[in-house]
Amino acid sequence: MTDQNPRTSLSMLSTRKTKGLLSLLLALTLIVTALAGCDPKQGTDGAASSKAADTTSTVQINLVKTLPLREEAEKGIWEKRADMTHSFMREKFFGEYNMYQNKYPLSDNQAFHYWIQAQVLDSIVDAYIRTGDPAYAQQAKELIAAVKKRNGNHMTNDFFDDMGWMANAAFRLYRATGDEDLRGDIDLLYETVMSAWNLISGGIAWKKDQLNYRNSPSNGPACILAARLYQYTGEQRYLDMALQIFEWWTDTLVDPETGLVWDGINRQNNGKIDKDWQFTYCQGVYIGSCVELYNITQDQSYINTAVRTADYALNTMLEQGGILRSEGGGDGGAFKGIFCRYLTQLIMTTPVNREKYCKVLERNGEALWANIPSEEEPICGKMWSAKPRKPVELQVQSSGLALLESLAALNKMGYIS
Repeated sequence: MTDQNPRTSLSMLSTRKTKGLLSLLLALTLIVTALAGCDPKQGTDGAASSKAADTTSTVQINLVKTLPLREEAEKGIWEKRADMTHSFMREKFFGEYNMYQNKYPLSDNQAFHYWIQAQVLDSIVDAYIRTGDPAYAQQAKELIAAVKKRNGNHMTNDFFDDMGWMANAAFRLYRATGDEDLRGDIDLLYETVMSAWNLISGGIAWKKDQLNYRNSPSNGPACILAARLYQYTGEQRYLDMALQIFEWWTDTLVDPETGLVWDGINRQNNGKIDKDWQFTYCQGVYIGSCVELYNITQDQSYINTAVRTADYALNTMLEQGGILRSEGGGDGGAFKGIFCRYLTQLIMTTPVNREKYCKVLERNGEALWANIPSEEEPICGKMWSAKPRKPVELQVQSSGLALLESLAALNKMGYIS
């Protein structure tokens, strides 16, 4: 993630037999593998300053698997609102470099924000899984190709959290379509992210030139990705990595009294934790990690931990009226959507507090939709309880889109009307 904003154990499986030496060998292997696929020019705009060629003529989704096509008459109101917003963004936010532009109305798109393309990608994959419409799968694959081309024909960059976000979205697309073209980049991203594990004191680093700064934004996507890969492959190394990350994270960056997930440690090389940085997306990826580990182990303690963090967030991070508070523009504009995405995963995994959490998301969705200019222009503001002001940043719009896709999924499953 870019620097434009301030950045923003419980041993639940005590029978783990992963030894220190094995962990060391694993980490060294990952480092060697990742370095073999890295290029020193990656992560800089200078490496890819020219416009990308049109990817649509060369990229084609391979639908090895297909999903049932959901007819328009079957869709509920939130599904229709999500589809409207996707259509609007495809028409009005899409353009140069065959990617989503930084602002609407469109403006200079020279600044390349890799991570926010990954957030939109995740919502496009949501839409494909929800609707079965192959057009969404095609758009998702084209966006991955465009990001790669814009990034100097490389998938990796300097930020380990960025790569974790991209790998998770691409892996979800791979699982849904079976398109083997995607797997090589996913594996490269996984190995590169895991190479950032700190061999001395643990944790995934945030950035290549800040290897001793480890934070929730990098460890969360990494943990979720490793857990998902284990569920798909059954390979123990993925579960070992997910557990290793989760245990370090819980011991280091989670308040044992409240469940609040702090942002990071050692940002200024002083060993301190940024306890004042309390962001919704840190809570979101921790909840998401708990859900994935519960899916593997069926250990109820993971659900209990996720619920504690979710409840703390909803007790402290709402503005008047029960709406998730603004976390500013820039990167902060995307944070609430990430929280909503993973709170939805919790809702769909356990009945614990399901009705309460659904009501929170519905209330936020109704506030957002009541404030859009029109259904022809469904733009979102930093505050979902207020009218948006133009220009609207892609980060802010992506948050609203993630909320709408969360509600659309719950709508489809019958959890909300």
